[in-house]
Amino acid sequence: MKIWQISREYASLAEAGGVKNVVCSLCEGLHKMGHDVTLFIPLYGCSDLSLVHNYQILKDSEITISVGNKEFLVSFATGFINNIKILFVVSSCFTEKLGVYTYTLEEEIQNPNFIRGQGHIDAVENEIMFQKSIVEYAKKYNDFPNIVHCHDATTALIPVLAKNFEKSFSTVNFIVTIHNAGP
Repeated sequence: MKIWQISREYASLAEAGGVKNVVCSLCEGLHKMGHDVTLFIPLYGCSDLSLVHNYQILKDSEITISVGNKEFLVSFATGFINNIKILFVVSSCFTEKLGVYTYTLEEEIQNPNFIRGQGHIDAVENEIMFQKSIVEYAKKYNDFPNIVHCHDATTALIPVLAKNFEKSFSTVNFIVTIHNAGP
């Protein structure tokens, strides 16, 4: 079975809370069972690529994603960690971030409006862009899995966005797991 895991965190790659461990264990466990597993995750400025093998930006992968009146230039990159295919959503709105969800001390020093430990001021826009990017990736590459597992509220709109392209996603099943019932 072809399974996509969608998350903003992953153990040893982009760490923030406990979701990273759950997603990593699910990916590795499903892979060991013989499933074709791909993790979709943003590429952050804090992403640790030291364990990523065969990292490469996909040729001609640039797309523009609109969120409200703002446009985001997005491209995609791939790599592997422990035989799990990682598909990175690459956009400056993530690569400029030094923390997955919150500002770091370094960012606060660079800009006093970015208070360490507080959430990114553009979080909602970036989360919508990330989710739209995954739907656009599927369309662009005509690549549709059997199951899409969306982890936490930061990915929970993907099933709704996919319904706009119902024919293409007609055989795709969606799972949404809310790990933290925060704001």
